[in-house]
Amino acid sequence: MDQLIQLIAFSNAITQEDKENLIRKILRTASGYYTTPFYDAKRKKLKFHPKGIFAKTYVMPGQDERKAKISLGQNLSTIQQAISDGVQIRFAFCEYTADKTLIARKQGNKDREYRISPYYIVVYHDRYYLIGNVPGKKNLSFYRVDLMADIQVRTDPSGKPVKREPMSKFPELQSTSGQWDPVRYMSEHLYMGYEEPRAIRLKIPQDQYTVLHDWFGDYFRRLHMPCEKGFDYVDVMAPPGMMVHWALQYAGIVEVMDEEVREMIRAELRRLGDKYQV
Repeated sequence: MDQLIQLIAFSNAITQEDKENLIRKILRTASGYYTTPFYDAKRKKLKFHPKGIFAKTYVMPGQDERKAKISLGQNLSTIQQAISDGVQIRFAFCEYTADKTLIARKQGNKDREYRISPYYIVVYHDRYYLIGNVPGKKNLSFYRVDLMADIQVRTDPSGKPVKREPMSKFPELQSTSGQWDPVRYMSEHLYMGYEEPRAIRLKIPQDQYTVLHDWFGDYFRRLHMPCEKGFDYVDVMAPPGMMVHWALQYAGIVEVMDEEVREMIRAELRRLGDKYQV
C-alpha cells in the first residue's frame, strides 16, 4: 500500500485533487493496524502535501486557457481508450510562443487537424510520447502527449469510429520474439527522431558507462578489441543525424568513430564556428 501511495503521489498524470482523493480511498481500505509514513492516523491527516509534488508539465493556477485545457492525465486516458478500441484519433498540436503560452498550429485561419492511428504510449526522458501512424504515411510518427489538445476519436461521415491501420503493417513494431520491446525502440530513436537507426561505433572512457546507460539502456554492445588505455569501443543503434547532436552534447566524454557521422559533426562544427565567429 505504501508503494501504491508513492506511485500516486509522484505521478505527473494525475491531478493534485485526484491524488489526495485516491490516497484517502486507499487508506480507508486498510485495517486499524496499518501504519504508513504518509498518514497520521490519530490526526487523520496526510503527512505530505500532494500539491507540493510537481512535474515539468504542471500547470500553475492562472496560466493561459489553452495550457489549462491540456490535461496530461486526461490525454493519456483518452489515447489509451482509443488504443484499446483500435480506432484513430484527431487532435490539435500545440507549440510555445515567446510569451510562454501554448497555441495550436494553424492551417489557414483554423487549428490544423492532426490524425493518427495510435499504438503505444512511451515515456522518454520525462516526456510522454504517442507512437502511431499518420494516415497516408508508411512510417511511424511520434507526438508529445502534453502538447496535444482537443483529442477526439475520428469518425467517418456516418458517425462511426475510423479503425486504425493494423500494427502488422509496421516491421518496427514487430520482433522475432513476438513481443515489441519499447525500451529498445526508444534507445534506437535518440531524441525520438524519425530517422532510421543503424549501428554507430563510439569510443568511451571506461568510467563513463552511466552516460551510455542513461540514453541507450542495456542496448549497447561493448567490443572486445584493442583500444586506448582506459577506453572501450562500443556499438549503439541510433539515427545518424540525431547522433550528431548527442555527440556534441557529450563531446568532452565520447568520440564517434563512424566516419559518416564524423563528417556530419565536422560540418556542424564549421556551421557553429561561422555562427559564433570562432
